[in-house]
Amino acid sequence: MFLDTEDAKAFESFKILSGWVEREYAPAAQEQFFACVDFYLVGFAHAHGHIVVTHEKYADGFAVKIPKACKAMGVPCINTFEMLNREKAKFVLGPQPRKSIKKDPTKDLGS
Repeated sequence: MFLDTEDAKAFESFKILSGWVEREYAPAAQEQFFACVDFYLVGFAHAHGHIVVTHEKYADGFAVKIPKACKAMGVPCINTFEMLNREKAKFVLGPQPRKSIKKDPTKDLGS
């Protein structure tokens, strides 16, 4: 992320998120989650009302997954394809228009 994550709102969200992680996960999973950007992503989204876009799937298990943390924090979480659909993204594939090449009329003269 290229935003300042150390504002007061984000700090409060980080405290709530870290409390949830500490109650729900083993110390090794906590350490892993707190050491990566996922913690800041979910906390910042919670603080500022953003939607998180991720390819991770909601799952129970050892590791803290972004969708599960988002659900616990009430943060909307969608996958990339949902985001593209919501944004009505269009990808146009096909040949590119040909650029016309101007010929030098002097080269067409016979010798």
